[in-house]
Amino acid sequence: PIDQELPHHVARHQSGDVIGARIGYRKLLRQQPRHAEVLNMLAIAEMQLANTATATEYAIQAVETNPAEARYQNTLGTCLWMGGHGDEAIDTLRRAIRVNPSLCEAYANLGEILEMKGDAAQAADCYAQAIQLKPNSPRVLCRLGKLHAAHGSPQKASTLFQQALRLQPENKAAREGLAKLESAIAN
Repeated sequence: PIDQELPHHVARHQSGDVIGARIGYRKLLRQQPRHAEVLNMLAIAEMQLANTATATEYAIQAVETNPAEARYQNTLGTCLWMGGHGDEAIDTLRRAIRVNPSLCEAYANLGEILEMKGDAAQAADCYAQAIQLKPNSPRVLCRLGKLHAAHGSPQKASTLFQQALRLQPENKAAREGLAKLESAIAN
């Protein structure tokens, strides 16, 4: 049964065997073509393998199968962004947040897109919401730290980078962010 086999493929995926997991997901999809979780995991695997168009197709099918699952909306939003559809990605991630206002990943992904589009204020709001939901996320702490560093708040940035390093001492982004701040102060 799919519900017994799927966790095996997800574990394989999480261990770094994306191609092996993709093979397993495709096998499961042949058994049940409209299984939303399999479609979503296959979309994530395809995204990681840089097959953006294929990932988007699977993500759309997952959302069509279960539009009430915010994680699927989040995956679709990420696929759309990677495929160069920024406005659609933003709308989809906002829809994910409306469906599940406590989905930290959707806030973080929306923040990154807004930041890349130059909307620092809205990006900071999204990152702050993500940190409120998941205070121990080194990824979000670093993104918000970089944003503060770029917009004239070096003390806030330093605090965020240090917090990320306490959680994840090997975090390269946090180390680089602190090094840039120290270099700027020295000059």
